[in-house]
Amino acid sequence: YSAVAATLGALFAPVPAFADPPTAPQAFSPAVPDVGSRPMALGTLTMPGQQPAAPVPTPLTGATTSPVLQKIEKGRAEIATLGDQLIKLGQDRDLARDRVTTAQQRYTEAENALREAQSAAADAAAAAMRDAAAMPPGSFGSGLSGLGDLARIQRGQDTQGAAARQIELAQVVAQLALDEQTLSAKRLQELQAQYDKLNTTIVQKQAAQQRYELANADELAAAEATQNAADSRLGAEILAGAEAGRGADQKALTAVQFALAQRGDPYVWSEEGPDQYDCSGLMFAAYRSVGFPLTRVSRDQYWQTRNKVVDRYSLLPGDLLFFSSSSSWQGIHHVAMYAGDGMMVEAPRTGLNVRLVPVRWSRLFQATRIFGSVEGVTEGPILGAPDPDSGDGGNPPVITPPGGV
Repeated sequence: YSAVAATLGALFAPVPAFADPPTAPQAFSPAVPDVGSRPMALGTLTMPGQQPAAPVPTPLTGATTSPVLQKIEKGRAEIATLGDQLIKLGQDRDLARDRVTTAQQRYTEAENALREAQSAAADAAAAAMRDAAAMPPGSFGSGLSGLGDLARIQRGQDTQGAAARQIELAQVVAQLALDEQTLSAKRLQELQAQYDKLNTTIVQKQAAQQRYELANADELAAAEATQNAADSRLGAEILAGAEAGRGADQKALTAVQFALAQRGDPYVWSEEGPDQYDCSGLMFAAYRSVGFPLTRVSRDQYWQTRNKVVDRYSLLPGDLLFFSSSSSWQGIHHVAMYAGDGMMVEAPRTGLNVRLVPVRWSRLFQATRIFGSVEGVTEGPILGAPDPDSGDGGNPPVITPPGGV
């Protein structure tokens, strides 16, 4: 019975209990002194021979008192936040699906072990009956032969008892496996329902956002033009005062090349390639391609790399650029990658494709670096011309439903 016992022993290893991931980075980092405070401001440190930082224009929501533009910015940020929630729900759902598969496999193994134990018990009972039938009449009389026959019967009875215990154990394990399978399936069903509900909410909000932006296209286009002009002036000042003498790590350059190769791929919520991406999904895939385990959501990506904050005058290709709807890192809703020469590559939002555009300097919240810089000047990727405006301003993009994870 050693094989049956080994099988049953393996089945006692429990399936990991379900645990919801933390809803925010600070939930698993209790050492954060002030979760709402803004990190070191960009551009505050002036190096010898460097021009002082120019005043940084505020984001669009603070640059105007127009309720229309404020509502547009607020709507975009809200949709981005819901998109992050959708990503995490998708990850939880996929994990639950894996657990269902594991629970089903364990139940199948438990059922097989139970059948083996029942078969072993039947074989033991049949053997005991054959032994009893083979004893000659009068063998329970006196003498050593009678004692030997009795010992054989007793051994047969012990064998049957052991087989019965194996059956009982196998039944318990099979029931536990069945309970785990049931709980896993229920959890998966709940997460799928939450995912579908949030997915529907996002689609509805995107459609409403599109209608509102179309109805206010002229005002939005004028604001975007003003903002772009301010970004262009600020970018020229920043690039003129940029520090020299350090270069990007080769892995960072490879990550940039990966991201640039995705230009033209559509933006789709919760996707991370190979042919469609959301903003953090593009960063995730680019750095995973060079072996760095970047986390998945923009706020989490900032939190993971917060110890390598980069001044705006020191940006190198591969640096992550974060945009927040507030003065807190908790308001981060978008991430892009610095490509060099004042340009960034990003997966912007639904309806737009992965693109190369000028850095939105006036809205930049913070920048971080994955790999350290290297001595000397390294040659970055050939960027070419930025992608043409394909939806910001006068012609908001056509809303398409988010793709499933």
